[in-house]
Amino acid sequence: MKKIFLPLGLVIAMAVGMLYAPPGSWLFNCKGHGFSVVQALVMVIFLISGYKLRREELRGASKFLPALGLAFCINLLVAPLIAYAVGRLMGASDDVYLGLVAMSCVPTTLSSCIVITRTAGGNALLALMMNVSLSFIGVFVLPFTISWCLNTGAAIDIDTLSLFLKIAKFVIAPLLVGVVLRQALKGWNHWILDYLPSVSVILTVWMAISNNSETLYSTSLAVMLKVVAMAMSVHIALLFVSWLGGRLARFERGDAIALTFVAAQKTLPVAITVLYAIAESNGGVGMPAMATLTCVVFHFGQIMGDSFIASYLSRGSANAADSKA
Repeated sequence: MKKIFLPLGLVIAMAVGMLYAPPGSWLFNCKGHGFSVVQALVMVIFLISGYKLRREELRGASKFLPALGLAFCINLLVAPLIAYAVGRLMGASDDVYLGLVAMSCVPTTLSSCIVITRTAGGNALLALMMNVSLSFIGVFVLPFTISWCLNTGAAIDIDTLSLFLKIAKFVIAPLLVGVVLRQALKGWNHWILDYLPSVSVILTVWMAISNNSETLYSTSLAVMLKVVAMAMSVHIALLFVSWLGGRLARFERGDAIALTFVAAQKTLPVAITVLYAIAESNGGVGMPAMATLTCVVFHFGQIMGDSFIASYLSRGSANAADSKA
């Protein structure tokens, strides 16, 4: 149930938002004391993420430094360049380009990359180390990479300092509060904590789709297919660069698999937060519908595509294990 909760919830959220928009649109624009529903949901995502972050998992990271360094370069520095190239070569509109850049500049997925690495027979411990490290470092790097991409490749002016302050407010502060809470509560855990971030993402996407349903209704099938093609082009390019990096570094098979999936994947919750932060820094305009849709398409494509690849690789891992036996 946990594996399909977010994908299924996103499908339902988009369908409900398109079929009956008023409730979601009203909530999207609802504010009280200068604080919006979306802001609260975004902060919940990272409060829980910080609470679930285990500092002890970082203590053994030093022995994985070569892989961590390569993952950092590919996931946080090369990915934005790939998105920039794909967006310019394929003629992305500003809103679609914004979605591509938002997904490409954020860190790796919060858990999917570890599950898929394990399924493929890769080094799950290395995947975990890279996941935790990239998730923490990435939120400090992304305001600068996304500002460069948008100021260079689109007619969108971004104030880097303003965006960093928004990211600090919506992501870094809740993340650090969550880390402190974990220490104060001595690691107390409950199954509902596993679902709260996904619920927050689903509700945010539902409200964003509802608020922009008219724009989405007027979008042609050809444009939708082009969005899919661009999102998948970025992810496939990232998979290739990650695989090639592992080969050139002569990593063992399990380590190379971990690097490939962790460095190539991108987290949807942070991307949605970035879109909201950009909207807020530009005077409180709504999250663009096509940018939100691009992020969701990217998320679905990478999870489904990587799951098929992992299934194929797992057969290779099983055959290798049998031959050794």
